[in-house]
Amino acid sequence: MTKCTFARNCLLWHVIIVAHTHAGQLTNILHTHDQHCPRFATQPINCDAGIGHRYANAVFGIIMSMKMNATYMFDTTSFECASKNHKVGYRRIIDLLGFRAFSNYSHVNVSMFLRKEMHHVDLMAKIPSHDGCNTIHSFCETCCSGGGFPNQGYCFERSIGAFNYVKIFMQQLKRNAPEFHPIYRLFPVRASRTKYPLIVSIHLRLGDIHLIPGASFFSEAFNLIRRVSAEMNLFVFFEATHLPSGYEALLNLYPRLINNMSVEDTIYHWCESDVLISTGSSLPGVAFTSCDIPVMMSHMPKEGVKGYLDIEGVIWLDHSGLMQPESLSINMEANLM
Repeated sequence: MTKCTFARNCLLWHVIIVAHTHAGQLTNILHTHDQHCPRFATQPINCDAGIGHRYANAVFGIIMSMKMNATYMFDTTSFECASKNHKVGYRRIIDLLGFRAFSNYSHVNVSMFLRKEMHHVDLMAKIPSHDGCNTIHSFCETCCSGGGFPNQGYCFERSIGAFNYVKIFMQQLKRNAPEFHPIYRLFPVRASRTKYPLIVSIHLRLGDIHLIPGASFFSEAFNLIRRVSAEMNLFVFFEATHLPSGYEALLNLYPRLINNMSVEDTIYHWCESDVLISTGSSLPGVAFTSCDIPVMMSHMPKEGVKGYLDIEGVIWLDHSGLMQPESLSINMEANLM
């Protein structure tokens, strides 16, 4: 296989995907394959990566399937596998996000189900509209695993337009999934809450904490929320034993500090929040795409997670916690009514 010679040439798309969703067309990727000319498409999922990265891999594979009029082949094993940072694996998150809908066409099942030898085709620069029968197409794995490129996170960059494009579809997947039960519930589901105070969740990932200047960032963010309601119950999700240095001022708002919850239950609670504030990590992007959260607020994401910039309905904040100009049209009051 010829290696990609430059990162940008390995992109799945040469143009930005128009930010709208053909829901019916996207749904076709769940339909039964063409028995006379079976074609599948997939995206290798990085088992050593976190859920934000794995989720992005799945999104790219779904869009590739749609563009090729092929059936999406979900790599269940790699998505839920244990990693050095998550020893028990991510089996429950597949249930939370509704990815069990793809289980009939997992990597393990396809060849056995069809009783045919499937030809594997590695894609690098572009997606063919049709490229033969009895094929499994996958994006060039070396393009996303480094391959000598200076920016190994660029595979997130090719997602510009992608997350918003599949947002309606991903939300439908989650809605159609069986009810998810967290191990521990912090607050009632949003549908059962009839009045304020607002439930506001914040994600502080230590590896990305340098992206914002400190707790002062949240002052302006909270001022925006107070335009709707002066009352809020604050939940801060982080993975350390105590708040990072410089963020002690958040304690003045009497938050509930959550530092020992599973990734699956964390995302579940973000989905049931009224407001979710992200600080640049890729993980909240899973909730931004799959969950119908009334208000999503995020600092401009780290390099390599640029694909989340165009998710419709996100209020983008600068270093000071002020709204970026492209967010000014978002009506917080209407979303939270």
